Amino acid sequence: MKFVFRFNSGMAHRLVKKYLLITILIAVLFGGLSGAATMTLKKNVYTSTGQMVQNDNNYTLIQSYKQFAASSSFTTILDKKIAASRWQGSNASKNYTIAIGNNSDSPFFSVSVASPNKYFSKFLTNTAMQTLVSNLSQYLSGANVSIVSEASTGYISGYRKILIKYTIVAAILGFVLSWLIFIARELFIGKIKDEDFVEDVFEINKLGTITLSEKKGGSK
Repeated sequence: MKFVFRFNSGMAHRLVKKYLLITILIAVLFGGLSGAATMTLKKNVYTSTGQMVQNDNNYTLIQSYKQFAASSSFTTILDKKIAASRWQGSNASKNYTIAIGNNSDSPFFSVSVASPNKYFSKFLTNTAMQTLVSNLSQYLSGANVSIVSEASTGYISGYRKILIKYTIVAAILGFVLSWLIFIARELFIGKIKDEDFVEDVFEINKLGTITLSEKKGGSK
């Protein structure tokens, strides 16, 4: 026996009328749970950024500053300053990264620190800039830098986009899966629930109805 099913307007109307609201609620639930899980499980990284400038036209030295910031000499100086501060022994002080960024044709450059603590990120960014001002000339001839703006309070880079992305994906997934389940339930599981089901789903015209009744009581 060959089974043939064709999606039609009667079927669509039946499904929308019966399941649209519940599928929307399921989608909202999936999205909310995904958002809550993202906020709970994701390890936040706070980035603080300050601005510096090379005080002459010799801004090609900035590439060398990047190398110096990645050297053990620079990190040793920073570690000593961290050890002398209130951040000694904190988890953030053992889990941070420093980056220097700039445009190739500009004397301005940024110093950024990323860590699990937004206040530590700000502290270490300011400390790193001060360290560059006071120590660069010992390692690089012609280094002449100054601080343009102090570090910003640490912020979570791209966190809102990630949260929105996971929430939307989970909501769409919940919406699609619930529709598939409800369609399968309507077509293949259970019994015919009303007299219009066969016409709506299989487009078989209703020829009539038969009413069955059971006569109660014994014969005379």
